[in-house]
Amino acid sequence: MKKLIVLTDFSKTARNAANIALEIAINVHLDVQLVNSYLTPFAIFAAEGEGRTPFDVSLIAVASENGLKKEVKRLCKIMDSKPRGAQKTVVETISTLEPLPDIIGRLTKSNEVKLVVAGVHESTLPFIFSGMDAHQLLKGLNCPLLIVPKTFRHLVVNNLMFASNAGRSDLEIIDKLYSCSRNHNVHFCVCHVSKPVFVADFNEEDRILKFGHELSKIGRGGICLNELQGANLVKSLNRFVAARDIDMIAIAYYSHSFGWELFHENHVSKLIKNQRLPMLIFPANSWQTYHGQIG
Repeated sequence: MKKLIVLTDFSKTARNAANIALEIAINVHLDVQLVNSYLTPFAIFAAEGEGRTPFDVSLIAVASENGLKKEVKRLCKIMDSKPRGAQKTVVETISTLEPLPDIIGRLTKSNEVKLVVAGVHESTLPFIFSGMDAHQLLKGLNCPLLIVPKTFRHLVVNNLMFASNAGRSDLEIIDKLYSCSRNHNVHFCVCHVSKPVFVADFNEEDRILKFGHELSKIGRGGICLNELQGANLVKSLNRFVAARDIDMIAIAYYSHSFGWELFHENHVSKLIKNQRLPMLIFPANSWQTYHGQIG
């Protein structure tokens, strides 16, 4: 059975993300795998600061397993309140001392895992995805990652936007997303995001024109390319999102992509603080395993 993975640290943010993940799993017939790594930076710092012994660490492991059992009961209660479908979603758990990048990288190597879902913490710390640093997680991920803002409650996607810096590698993802969007009656657009320039760069203009030409071939004229400039990338995105009633943002994450700029140019804290929509991230390793499913 195909499945999705939910990263949890038992916070309200993580429970909210699990609710969204369950909604997706039911809609597209996936099983759910709840993963908690109790070797999180928070647990380590707390143990070191309080001088805990190895016995204390074992208590953390017990707390992890108990927390997962409670979360399974909660999700099953939600499922029981919904109309019965032809197939019931199975919820499994993994409690591990293994670091999240390792366990998630290993689990997603199989084509069985179609999506990883994580809640976003509004924190000044770099550990933002349920206790995990974004770069480490995305680097080894073999499937898309959906990050769910703390305030987001219900997933309905009518308008999907792909944010790009006109990189040619984005075209492969755009092709798949456009096809998927048409199958689900979702309006799809592409937004070229760039910072303001004061001196004309004709090579850049030519690159963008070629990118637009390739888009027209993919969508046969059905994909709208929007130009968006702003010194603050996150605020520029949010303004566009509000004006166009966008329900979800998609980005690619590879060297020199727009996603790379977001996560490597000190935009992470702004993104976590200001982002109000779910963001679907396609790491480079995910392109071979993605089969285009939007809940």
